[in-house]
Amino acid sequence: MSNRKDPYLCIWWVCVLCVLAVCPIAGQDDAGDPVLDFYTQRAASVFRSADPMQAGTTYSFRATSYYLKLEAGRPPKRVDSSVVDFYFSFDQLDSLIVQTETSDRFDLVDLSIPPIFEGPYFFNFFPNDTGGTEIAIGFDTDSTNTTNPTGLAILNRDRCTLERIYLCYPNVENHRRFSRGLRLTTVNGRVYPDSAWIIGARYGIFSTDHYRIETRIDSLKVYSP
Repeated sequence: MSNRKDPYLCIWWVCVLCVLAVCPIAGQDDAGDPVLDFYTQRAASVFRSADPMQAGTTYSFRATSYYLKLEAGRPPKRVDSSVVDFYFSFDQLDSLIVQTETSDRFDLVDLSIPPIFEGPYFFNFFPNDTGGTEIAIGFDTDSTNTTNPTGLAILNRDRCTLERIYLCYPNVENHRRFSRGLRLTTVNGRVYPDSAWIIGARYGIFSTDHYRIETRIDSLKVYSP
């Protein structure tokens, strides 16, 4: 669906660096900053109008996922894969068809786009803004919120469309660490996932299983606006 050439193997490093940079900023809220308020409020409005789920758009796409095992001192090893067709209608996932699956090692990949600009968050401008076409906004929760993810949102500076999002989850069952990210694309005024990735450290019986799941999304078909 996308002809971008940047390999999403490298996105793993981008995700790790961004999440590590954002997660420690709790309590450093830029509340009352009119420029920040402008971007977050406009981003929320733009996302509401562009979200196909809120618009009731009927569409489908194919997600090809690879499960990679991570071990210190060794290159990532691909151990499983799956190809799944997703069908959406009436504001929800209507059905899915598993085309191929090498095992049940990983669950259905979460490709939902959270409406973070409407959530219970503190927002911050990411440091060292270059003034380019994109602007980065960090989002965090207070210490009592142990369920909502924190992370970093990358917006188009002029249109305020969500381009990428990096999410760090504080509490995921059986995990020591869990984060995920999405790269997005806009088609006919609606925003859809373009690729996705998960980085996890899952508790095992004798050791921790470090893994990465990479998902490529293509064959997008929109049946109704």
